[in-house]
Amino acid sequence: MLFYFCLILIIPDLIKEKSDMKIIINLLILSAVIPMCYGAFQLIAHQSPITAWIGGRTVIRITGGFTHSNHFAYFISLVGIIVFGKIITEKNKYMKLLYATFFGLILYEVVLTYSRTALMMLILTIVVMLVSRTKNKLTAILVISVLIGSLIFLFQKSELVQERFQDVFNIFSNINYLNNALNGDADTDSFAWRINLWIGSLLLLSDSLLFGFGLQNFVNISNKVISISIDAHNNYVKILVETGVIGFSSFMLVVYQMVKNQFINKKNNSFFYYKEASFLYLYIFLVSFIDPVINHTAIGFLFWTVYASQSRISFNK
Repeated sequence: MLFYFCLILIIPDLIKEKSDMKIIINLLILSAVIPMCYGAFQLIAHQSPITAWIGGRTVIRITGGFTHSNHFAYFISLVGIIVFGKIITEKNKYMKLLYATFFGLILYEVVLTYSRTALMMLILTIVVMLVSRTKNKLTAILVISVLIGSLIFLFQKSELVQERFQDVFNIFSNINYLNNALNGDADTDSFAWRINLWIGSLLLLSDSLLFGFGLQNFVNISNKVISISIDAHNNYVKILVETGVIGFSSFMLVVYQMVKNQFINKKNNSFFYYKEASFLYLYIFLVSFIDPVINHTAIGFLFWTVYASQSRISFNK
């Protein structure tokens, strides 16, 4: 946390002109190159610390050197949102093609991580970007159709994708899903046990509503709820349970300040205003309902760097 705090203090003072902001964005894009190259190596060498047994064969989930495939997927998805913003704004057709190719590679490697949350939230964020940023609505509809069509194609062709997304479909196809989750009748479903954990831990919060149970103590609470010491897989529940109403209110104040800064910087046409920051925030806030992504070092560095670059509101008119 001290490192992130230093980012917020130092980075705003480094941005003296518009070109400085461009350098930061380009460096964030470049930060994905080495992990993606390693992910490609894992695919070619068929080696990864995370595998799955599907259809009588071992399927690897590339990690790009991260501790888990999901973390790698979230990180390159954030970079993908930055790159997609470049595709929309870039006027040079060769650079636009280069960014489009890089985004295609990012999307391909996100698929190879088999991270449902990363893929779904990335596509959702891209759809929001297209609707809000693209003047040519026909182009937006075409790109959205290609993205959704590709997802449907993957589901039909890949047994692992089918298995990974089956839990998602169960939520909408089973009218008793929520009731079963609360009763612990669907503990093999990765979303059902999350729901059971979240609600059970929130019920225990009444014992320490104002201040919570203390930082890094959620694993102890989870052991009481589902008899397993595990993280919350939800940033909001984790913050509320560990820091109580007071801590959670402080967190939401930071979120409010992020949104407020974006609106004010846009209104003032600040030289450091970065449009894609809103979509990066959206992605992080959505994913945080499923995984505690902000706690991850690389993801946190990217996120807080962007936030810090947009926090110069008090120094610019």
